[in-house]
Amino acid sequence: MNRTKAREISFTLIFALDFQQEDIYERLEDMKEEWEEKSSDQIPFIEETVLAVYQNLEKLDSTISDHLKAGWSIGRISKVSLAVLRLAVYEITMTDTPDKAVVNEAINLAKKYDDPVMASFANGVLASVLRERECLSE
Repeated sequence: MNRTKAREISFTLIFALDFQQEDIYERLEDMKEEWEEKSSDQIPFIEETVLAVYQNLEKLDSTISDHLKAGWSIGRISKVSLAVLRLAVYEITMTDTPDKAVVNEAINLAKKYDDPVMASFANGVLASVLRERECLSE
C-alpha cells in the first residue's frame, strides 16, 4: 500500500468520526488486523493520522472555520469535504509532509468523493491556511 492509499483510508476513517466517534479505537483495531494480513507498511501512518485528527478535532475545526469566507460556517461544509479538510489541515499544521503533496491529495480526494466544485473550495481553504502559516513564520 502506498501513502496515497493510506491517506485515502485515513480519510474514510476520519469521515466516519462524524458518525461513530465512540468506537474509533475499536474500528482501528479491526482494520489493523485486516491490514496486517496484507503486510501493510502504512499501518502506523494511518493509526497516527486518524488518532491525531480525532484528538485534535476542535483545534482543526477552529482552524478550518478561521479560513472560511465571510458568511460561511463549518456547518455548511459537506461531511465529505470536512473530512478532507480535517486531514489536510492536520498534515499541514502538525506534520512535516510537503504542502504540495497534502494539497494535491486533498483536492484529489474531494474530486473523487464529493462534488467536483468542492475541490476548488478545499483548495481555497487550504491556500488560506498556508498563507497564514507563511505570514506567521516571517
